[in-house]
Amino acid sequence: MNTARRRAAQITEESKAAERRAKLISIIGVASVAIIVIGILTFAFLNRNTSSATGPTAEPNPSAAAPAGADPATYGLVVGDAPATAPLLQIFEDAQCPACQSFEAAFGGAILDLIDNREVRVMFQPMFFLDERLLQAKGSSLRAANALGCAADEGKAKEFHTALYANPPATEGAGYPDSILKALAVGSGISDTNRFNQCVDDGNYFEWVANADNYAFGAGVEGTPTIWLNGKPLPDSAFASTETFLAAIRSE
Repeated sequence: MNTARRRAAQITEESKAAERRAKLISIIGVASVAIIVIGILTFAFLNRNTSSATGPTAEPNPSAAAPAGADPATYGLVVGDAPATAPLLQIFEDAQCPACQSFEAAFGGAILDLIDNREVRVMFQPMFFLDERLLQAKGSSLRAANALGCAADEGKAKEFHTALYANPPATEGAGYPDSILKALAVGSGISDTNRFNQCVDDGNYFEWVANADNYAFGAGVEGTPTIWLNGKPLPDSAFASTETFLAAIRSE
């Protein structure tokens, strides 16, 4: 087995293991984990850094191409097929954000169950502000969010999202090289990897990511992850355990 295939197989197993861990947490409760998550829930920022990034960047463009499932108003990526009457859960996140990875580890399994049971409409709202603060990442947040859009075109946004957050960079700020993003596609079950890889290489959705980032700032988002339910932030009490998280959503 060549190196690329070995890495893809490893990522597939890591992603499956992460999903199993997340689902286990959702079964037994995450009171102790949630205490940690609440402590780091918001990876805050005060303003946009205007330093030049060492990798690709993008500016908002309302006319930009958007991936399958993108909401035209918020630019969030809608996953699942819950009815329009279901609660709307918006998850503002940056792929390099350690707190986002902690949130996903604690509550990702519960969110997957909500999606699969058609109980909630989920919008992943990508941001890339960390590209301007972690210059060594070479535009990693933008490229990772673009890859999520590419995965959406292949009908695998949910699976790719799980794999992405289950495989963070070994060193914060090291970012995601395109080779890892492409291996994640294999591990997510994307069959047309040639089309996906071309989408990644061409940065098809860089401007869409910039639109989503701009929307988040305009809406007053002050850190990631930020979790909104029907347009309002979930209270801190919702993150005490998986049970309280699910109860807060199901009460709507």
